[in-house]
Amino acid sequence: MNEVVSTQMYACGNTNLESLKEHPFTSDKHLVLLIEEGSAKVLIDDDQVLATKNTMIFIRPQTELRLLERSNDFRSFYAVFLLSLVHEATQRIEPAFFAIVFQKKIWPVVPEIRACVEAFKTMFRYSCSDFDNPFRHDMIVSLISIFIRGFYGLLQKQYPSLQSSQSIRTNALFRKFLHLLEEYYMIEHSVQFYAEQMYISSKYLTQITRKVTQKTPKALIDFRLISESIRLLEKTDLSIQEISNKLGFPDQSYFGRFFRRYLHVSPAIYRVNPGKVRIPQFVEFKNKSLSEKI
Repeated sequence: MNEVVSTQMYACGNTNLESLKEHPFTSDKHLVLLIEEGSAKVLIDDDQVLATKNTMIFIRPQTELRLLERSNDFRSFYAVFLLSLVHEATQRIEPAFFAIVFQKKIWPVVPEIRACVEAFKTMFRYSCSDFDNPFRHDMIVSLISIFIRGFYGLLQKQYPSLQSSQSIRTNALFRKFLHLLEEYYMIEHSVQFYAEQMYISSKYLTQITRKVTQKTPKALIDFRLISESIRLLEKTDLSIQEISNKLGFPDQSYFGRFFRRYLHVSPAIYRVNPGKVRIPQFVEFKNKSLSEKI
């Protein structure tokens, strides 16, 4: 599995994990394991867990997965995909969702989500093998989005904290900010602009986003810009200058400094080595003060 995963943006297949006894799995990609038969004891970083039939394991990038032991009939389906695809597919999913998913690690495939899981396996396998389809990438992103949102809907019932506990006004203002951000992020990067569009102060907007996501508006703006930067570098032939212009940066040099601040490489280097550069997760985006410059 390690060899297949390391060379592709996304991949899937069946595995009994036997090779992971001697060579643990570690990747720059997300891994989803769906246990179809049998059971296995695995080590996820330092946590030992038991994976049984009709359970799921979510592995975040740079996490070590090692097999300790398994039953003879153990079989699982795996799907892996770059973090940038998760960014692309889940722009409006509450960050708290991912914290809960990775903290628990093992999840039962309950009847309410079983059909969604089976459909995901079938369609993801088909899309990964459909190399001649010009819409292959879009299909993959859509499938990731449907799968995660189906699971997200289920977790909202189990974890009321995912259904915003904030006041109706706070929740409404936060969603308005997200809509404005999606509409203007390519041309407006300042917190003040979004606050003015909502007829509130920058300070109040910061209070709102911190309550909902524990992040500042600036962190959310930067996250959206980085996600789109990665997509444009990977999926288009636009020059670095053209991407800089498209995303509303004053010049290519400014864009380069912004990009390096989060990925620690230049946009040009990332473009030729997309699978070898670690992409920061949402929780790593700093709560920068409103006055801080790049």
